[in-house]
Amino acid sequence: MNLIMKNVTFKDMKEIRSFLLGNEERSFELKGREAKYSFISEILVSINYLTQKKKDKGIVKECLQKITGYGNQQMKRLIKKWKKKGLLYQKRKSVGATVPKYKPEDIALLIKTDIAHKTPNGNAVQAILRREFLIFGKEKYETIAGISVSHIYNLRNNKKQYLSSEAVKYSKTIPVSTNIGERRKPAPNGIPGFLRIDSVHQGDFEGKKGVYHINIVDEITQWEVTGCVEKITDEFMIPLLLKLIEQFPFILHNFHSDNGSEYINKMVEKILERLLISQTKSRSRHSNECVAYPLGAMRLWKEKTEVLSVSIWEEITYQKTMLRLSMNFMKNILMRIFHFTGSPLSPQTMSISEAK
Repeated sequence: MNLIMKNVTFKDMKEIRSFLLGNEERSFELKGREAKYSFISEILVSINYLTQKKKDKGIVKECLQKITGYGNQQMKRLIKKWKKKGLLYQKRKSVGATVPKYKPEDIALLIKTDIAHKTPNGNAVQAILRREFLIFGKEKYETIAGISVSHIYNLRNNKKQYLSSEAVKYSKTIPVSTNIGERRKPAPNGIPGFLRIDSVHQGDFEGKKGVYHINIVDEITQWEVTGCVEKITDEFMIPLLLKLIEQFPFILHNFHSDNGSEYINKMVEKILERLLISQTKSRSRHSNECVAYPLGAMRLWKEKTEVLSVSIWEEITYQKTMLRLSMNFMKNILMRIFHFTGSPLSPQTMSISEAK
């Protein structure tokens, strides 16, 4: 709104109050910021603003707001500025459109580099562009040679020229979430039947692929059952898991593993559901929830038996023999548990044949 100043003069506070009440007719017009600043300065000087009471200063400020159209905070800043060094108008510096530093020809060089090297990481691309200018002396790379690593990714992700080019574009891996198993720590509360399972690869020997050791430990009694498979696929894992579960002489309540696909799959879920065993999996950044102590001993035993790995089946036979000897240590503890529980046989062993 442009207001033309014609008859706007205030000699004292009485005139300002009359103006605010609307008793006097005054026509005025202010064109632009310079006219408003000049008007504010004239009024503040004419009424001797600095000597006025606090209440009257508020009335003056309200009057200036009504005429100039400025808000409360802005008028406060202008009066404060007037008190310090006067309210002088300064023309604002005109700001034109921003000129991009990297022009289309520079982005074309980045695209050319990414196509030639199959879109390497930002640090590698930055080094290549600098070498093109500093070592090989190609002047057209002078501007793009100063680009930062972060801005390389900005151009790759946001620049239409780059997105419509033939350069290979990589996207971040999308994590796959599965609803198999509950992500929590088991809570046995002193009750046997909470199993923890993990697998360890034995390693290759003389060019032959080693076996996978499957280790299951009960958290309370530390009853340990191990087995070997040639591959950790459903074809080998499912029969072995059924045989290992069958060897536990007490009721099983929980089956806890890591997030490996050999345990987190539909086949294992179906078997555990049929046996009424709950399935849990380790939480993020809680790698110690899986089998720790038994596997440490398992790795030591693995190193000792590598020299005996003539074939996979001989390895399995040797392991079974060693396992039977080590499990006798737990018989006395289990006899005491059976004495108090009165159920030496697990009903789950009766349904293993059905799960097979």
